[in-house]
Amino acid sequence: MSSKKIGLIGSGLMGCPMGENWLRHNFVLNVLPHKNLENIRKLTALGANVVKSIHDLVLASDVIVLMLPTSREVEQITDELYKLINKKHIVIDMTTSEPQSTIKIYEKYKTKDFRFFDSPVTGGVKGATEGTLTLFVAGPEEYFVEVKDVLKAISNIQRHFGKIGNGHAAKMINNFICIGNLSVFSEALPLAVKLGIKPKDILETTMSGTAASRMLELYADQILKGDFAPRFKMEHAHKDIQIVKNLVNQLQIELPMLEAVIKDLELAKKEGYFSENISALIRPFENKLHSFFRS
Repeated sequence: MSSKKIGLIGSGLMGCPMGENWLRHNFVLNVLPHKNLENIRKLTALGANVVKSIHDLVLASDVIVLMLPTSREVEQITDELYKLINKKHIVIDMTTSEPQSTIKIYEKYKTKDFRFFDSPVTGGVKGATEGTLTLFVAGPEEYFVEVKDVLKAISNIQRHFGKIGNGHAAKMINNFICIGNLSVFSEALPLAVKLGIKPKDILETTMSGTAASRMLELYADQILKGDFAPRFKMEHAHKDIQIVKNLVNQLQIELPMLEAVIKDLELAKKEGYFSENISALIRPFENKLHSFFRS
């Protein structure tokens, strides 16, 4: 069994399978209660310890991982953590957070033996389950090196992006590219059907050529089946794109493609698809063209 003890705050859609992989790699895992009781049952069945409070979690852990909905929750939790931890602890924020929020946390507490860095993830639930995530690590490199075994247990790639906050900035660039790609094929695929092209024909030829897309690879089969059950909710994608918009506003520049992606997301929200998977971005354009990309 590894000597490191991990405290996980956030056992949700991503946190739960990440926790399962830490347990399979023989780390001690301590978790807080979570609204998703089934996730807690999964983790305890593999040997996780459920603690009653953040105080108890800190006492029982060396490495504390945050996998929370937004920067707001991260700021609230770190306000509690810094009163309890000491220099033996390392806090890793794996939430998709705003870079400026992460920098603020680091600057606020760096003189108090608060060892903290950002490491958001990409790869979705599939990557979290299989332990094949990609990590965008940033902050003091010695912290990263000290917990590399913890990170390797859930990922194939751990790339260090430099100063604190750069991990979240790199993740936002990644998500902008991904969601922008989805936005393009959400318009293009119904257009193909409207022009009389069979969905599987355009899909197979597209995926074998220069327009091949990782996002299309992930979601095309689900779209063909009309399966928009949430894996990565549209509302979460919208949150990520708003973070990109905030970064762009800080730089006082305009990006036309970013504005187009926001417009597509807002249209999906208006038509009631916000709680569905991000691949439901195609549905407003299917409705508009009366052409449905289905097998």
